[in-house]
Amino acid sequence: MSTWNPTAKIRKNAIAFLYNDQVQKLVPTVSVLDRHFSDNMSADIIIFHTDYPITEHMQAVANVTKRQVIFYNVDEAFTSFPKGFDPYLEEPNWKKRGKWNYQHMCRFWFKLVLDIPLVLEYQYLMRLDDDSKILGAWNNIFDLMTKREAVYFGNIEEADSEKVLSQIFVQFTLDIKASIGAISVLFLGCLYSQATKPLSTKLIIMTIIIFT
Repeated sequence: MSTWNPTAKIRKNAIAFLYNDQVQKLVPTVSVLDRHFSDNMSADIIIFHTDYPITEHMQAVANVTKRQVIFYNVDEAFTSFPKGFDPYLEEPNWKKRGKWNYQHMCRFWFKLVLDIPLVLEYQYLMRLDDDSKILGAWNNIFDLMTKREAVYFGNIEEADSEKVLSQIFVQFTLDIKASIGAISVLFLGCLYSQATKPLSTKLIIMTIIIFT
């Protein structure tokens, strides 16, 4: 563990990141916390990381905030498995950046993080993803949690860019065209096979909807 911007004050709350890349890449996100998060800078920043960051990278993060910053290695959390679980024989239901990395991340935030002695020193821990966008002023979530005697709070807001939306629209259009094509073939086959029989009202209506 490495502590930067140390303070003698006892901190009740912390803002936590889990990062497996070069920690200086967190500088843009960390740099806006002091400005946008209205907690009077009373919360520490904890960066849970794999491997060991070099001094210059830790210094770069500490330089953009007045908060106490703690770097804490969690390699063990990403190399251990529950008792009786064989990572060679089992296959994950979701693969991202490695065979078990996503499952390790989920297990860390829902179980293992609560076993870390450092975390137990705090009243509240707020998790931020490394790609979190902090836009505008934030209320003091820690005060709100305390007043409501809450034990958990979650929030998610998704916004797609114009580029992403255009790609979704194109794919959606292609899917619709493919579906209509398949249905058209189906009904053409049905019409052909029923050529010697009167068409039902339902079939005629559906055919009109598809081909007009």
